[in-house]
Amino acid sequence: MDKSMFLAVEQSMYTTIEQKSLGRATAQLTSLSSGLERPDHWFEAYLAIDAHVTKGAPLSEYIEMLASHENAENDWEDVHLLIQDVAGAIESTVKDCLELAKEGIADATIECELDSDVNTYDMSYLVDRGAKVAG
Repeated sequence: MDKSMFLAVEQSMYTTIEQKSLGRATAQLTSLSSGLERPDHWFEAYLAIDAHVTKGAPLSEYIEMLASHENAENDWEDVHLLIQDVAGAIESTVKDCLELAKEGIADATIECELDSDVNTYDMSYLVDRGAKVAG
């Protein structure tokens, strides 16, 4: 199995929200070599850190720990746990916003305010509307 197939298998084990959350958390706690700091690389960096911590795989020299975490007792194990904690908080927030958007869409639908392709309002407005409906 080549690397791209491995990555596709690894990615399919995570929802899009999980991938984005883990990638964002990884971006907050690590750095990538110059030129690699694109959003699509952060989830891949998480997968590399996860494989390093859980399976003992070698870690790419392109992934570095931020200076604030370099003195951690277990280094990458601690950063790995912190990434998962931060990602969990991000994921929870995103899911809460999606639920509020759903409430906003339902309310706008009940009030006959949406057009046929549901693009009358942007998602931020629908989240705010859903928050008001949810009380």
